[in-house]
Amino acid sequence: MGADTAAVPTVDPADSGPAFEFDDVQQKAVYPRPESWDARTEALDFEVKRKLRDHGVKDITGRELDDAIARTIPDVTELIVENVLEARRQKFDSD
Repeated sequence: MGADTAAVPTVDPADSGPAFEFDDVQQKAVYPRPESWDARTEALDFEVKRKLRDHGVKDITGRELDDAIARTIPDVTELIVENVLEARRQKFDSD
């Protein structure tokens, strides 16, 4: 016969727990300015986590958020370039 057509069970993210264990991570340091870190924290706390709660996910971990951010970077490289260039331009505006 053809390929295996057995149904793959679906898992409700709200009930599954973290996507991976802490032992599976590799800790890295990041060096944002305080205002950039505060904006990141606010966006995660007031937008991302709220939307996840809307999907029933109440036990989101920092490692899951950090992993999602890392996996998002390849999709927004042009925005990252624009933000770096803008920050460098602003450096001279404040002098």
